Amino acid sequence: MMLTITLDEYLRLKRKINRKRLSAKYPKCVIASIRTQECIKFVKKKYPFYLKKLNEIADHWKSKKRFPAWLKAPPIIKARLLLKALGYSKAEIGMIVKDPDKVEDEDLRKYIWKANLKDYVYSPLAVKFHQIKGKIGEEIIKDTLESLDIPYVHESEIKKGKTPDFYLEKPIKFNDKEIRWIESKAMFGDIDTHSFYWKKQYRGYLKLFGNGMVVYW
Repeated sequence: MMLTITLDEYLRLKRKINRKRLSAKYPKCVIASIRTQECIKFVKKKYPFYLKKLNEIADHWKSKKRFPAWLKAPPIIKARLLLKALGYSKAEIGMIVKDPDKVEDEDLRKYIWKANLKDYVYSPLAVKFHQIKGKIGEEIIKDTLESLDIPYVHESEIKKGKTPDFYLEKPIKFNDKEIRWIESKAMFGDIDTHSFYWKKQYRGYLKLFGNGMVVYW
């Protein structure tokens, strides 16, 4: 099923996205996807500020065993910031998040275990789930192309640096345009997301391969 909403409708939905109840008009997977993207945008915006406050974060934890009230972030991001503030390396932080038993501080250990269960964006389980969604999206496109007898080359077979997920050996018509490639994205296709990937990927694909299409799941 393809869901298309107007820009005004999307902006209204975005303003209400953190409410517990939203219109049943939107599938839960769409709401979850938008919430995830808004969370990531928030973290990217605030993270540089938090990095300047590492000493405060560490001192607050050492004295009160909790985070400062001004630190608004997903649970795993809070844990990563604290571990960094306490002097752990990037590799050590990665290992501790995956296995909290590696940290000696009992309060911090308990916090990270709970964070892994609560954080739907940055926990190892959430990251794995997103990777699985990405693979499922690619499999759906692959199966569709094969069922329609459309010959393609997968990105793993193309040797040209950054490449789309699927290069079509012969162009096909879509919305009255000929396309030569398909990119799969396991995310909601909002303006910011599309603009980001236009600069990072799509613009290059257009120059190398011609017109293509992006499927946002």
